[in-house]
Amino acid sequence: MRLNEQDLHAQKESILSAAFEVFATVGYSACRMEMISQKAGISRSPLYYHFKNKHELFTVVCKRYFAFYLDKMDDLYNNEPNQSIYERFYKLFLESRLPLYSNGNQLSSQILQGGNELSELKKLHAEYWRELRMKDMAALNRAQSRNELRPDADLNVILDYYYTVYHGLRALKLQEEFADYSKLEALCYSAVRMMESLYAPDTWTPDKFRAEN
Repeated sequence: MRLNEQDLHAQKESILSAAFEVFATVGYSACRMEMISQKAGISRSPLYYHFKNKHELFTVVCKRYFAFYLDKMDDLYNNEPNQSIYERFYKLFLESRLPLYSNGNQLSSQILQGGNELSELKKLHAEYWRELRMKDMAALNRAQSRNELRPDADLNVILDYYYTVYHGLRALKLQEEFADYSKLEALCYSAVRMMESLYAPDTWTPDKFRAEN
């Protein structure tokens, strides 16, 4: 039976969702198209109807994630105008534990570690990273103009602090000791309070985005 356009679209989305998870779990090199078709619950025939090979599928998966994450950062930084940079970073730290973002970071690692076959994706990844850093830096500039950060604070240092904490938290979530969400959440909170103590002006009143314990 031939599928209509709506069903074909749904099938393609199912394949992309399955591929995202499989690539993140087993890696690009070890992944076989059969793994993805099994995960999506389809035969290989419709898989190759939508994507001619593994490289094309991986490229589409990565591009979609890059676009999704950049849009997410736009939403985070532009919505809720009264939220401080500290509350925004707190939300990002909490989300670092979610499989969606862990899987996205796995894709990035695979691109960077890949061979010549992924050369075009490496260029796209570099552009994605530059755009992401520009968005993060723009948010820090806005925060500084709103007196959330000291006028003399080095924004590059703050951004490196954020990246270090974010990726550190993502690694910690894999440790058995931090399987308890409350422990990881407490670390996220402590990291933000440390950022406030280092970079907030003396006149800054700490946010009340989490009840003090």
